[in-house]
Amino acid sequence: MMSEARFYLKILLRRLPLVILIVIATTGAAVLYALSLPRTFTSSARLLVEAPQVTEGLSSSTVRTVPLAMMNTVQQKVMARDSLLALEQRHDMVDVPGLPEEEVAGLVASSVSMRSAVAAVGDLNVITTVSANAATAEKAAEIAQDIVDQIMTESTRQRTQVASSTLSFIQAEVERLSEELEQRGKAIMDFKIENAGALPEGLEYRENRRSALQTDLINARSSLEALEEQERSIQALAQTGADGDVLQTQLDNIRAELSAARLVFSETNPRVTRLVRQEEQIVERIRAAAAAEPADQPAQGTGNVIADMQLADLNQRRRALEERIPVLNAELEELTKAIEATPANATALAAMERELEAAQSRYDSARARLVLAQSGERLEMSDQAQRITVLESPSVPSWPSKPNRKLIVAAGLAGGLGLAGGLIVLLELLGGRVRRSSDLVQALEITPIVTIPLLPSKARG
Repeated sequence: MMSEARFYLKILLRRLPLVILIVIATTGAAVLYALSLPRTFTSSARLLVEAPQVTEGLSSSTVRTVPLAMMNTVQQKVMARDSLLALEQRHDMVDVPGLPEEEVAGLVASSVSMRSAVAAVGDLNVITTVSANAATAEKAAEIAQDIVDQIMTESTRQRTQVASSTLSFIQAEVERLSEELEQRGKAIMDFKIENAGALPEGLEYRENRRSALQTDLINARSSLEALEEQERSIQALAQTGADGDVLQTQLDNIRAELSAARLVFSETNPRVTRLVRQEEQIVERIRAAAAAEPADQPAQGTGNVIADMQLADLNQRRRALEERIPVLNAELEELTKAIEATPANATALAAMERELEAAQSRYDSARARLVLAQSGERLEMSDQAQRITVLESPSVPSWPSKPNRKLIVAAGLAGGLGLAGGLIVLLELLGGRVRRSSDLVQALEITPIVTIPLLPSKARG
């Protein structure tokens, strides 16, 4: 084992000049390459997306965004082509003139970076790292600060714009629902005015009034018939003399008693029926007496002053009843139509009132959302909702971040050593010289009895 190591050491020592030459060449090339690369400075900043500053139960923003998603959206805005071109114009980041805008935007994008991550597992806070590369330390810090300002401005703009848009939409919705509520209320009022006599709340009154009118109509017709009968009786009695006066007095008494009984009892009551039969009997007696006497009185009167006065009074009362009966019929017919129309009006009115209640509910809900939207907008304007704060501002770097010249030189040295080692192995494999007994066995396929080493010339002399 020691002989093997000694053998390889001798080979290395014999090839050492070649190794040194290769290593010097590759290391020198690495040094020249490292020195030729331009220096790049990197400035970084750290941002924190904080949770809302006001307790959620007391007041909340109308802008509902996940912090990581919000930062990704802001990053897309900042890293858009137009934003990158504007950033290049402000800081003159690309020195190559005449490049297309796409290539310029690509170069700017490669020199800046944004990385976002959740601060902790289950945490709503997000930390974003912003980095910018430039040829000078001052420019790198300026570019990084510019990007931070863009992020802050874009985040505020997005949230305030969303809050304002939400508030404007809800305000328009509240106005629309208010107009709808007013229109539905006016429609109900117009419907009630148009159908004032056939509304459900007056149905009981109209039914009671119809019953009263029917009773009045029956009584008026009965009274009219009684007046006509009384008129005929007076005319007959005027022709019968004294007996007629007695019969008339009896008839008047019975009719007065019958009128009083009808106010208390029904038509089928025995007392009422008895009085009706007595009335009919007296009327028949008066008619019979009138038929027995010749009618020699003039047509304009009976010849009896008292009878004529009674007849005049009866005629006046009869004309009043004849005028009242059509009025009662007309009112009864109008009430009947109104009562018949009431169910349909009640159904239509109930539907309109349900629509009004639904519109009122939507309006109340919109008003509640309007209050929340106004509160959310105030939170966004006062920067009390979800916001971005700067944990670490961009600083001017003291040392360039690229290139890593020590690493490049070390890589050149390592590469030179590797190349030299490979070249030595290759030369030994291609040389074909016999240096050891194992080489002799391999070349001649024989096993030597003894190996005589090559002695130096001084030893031989």
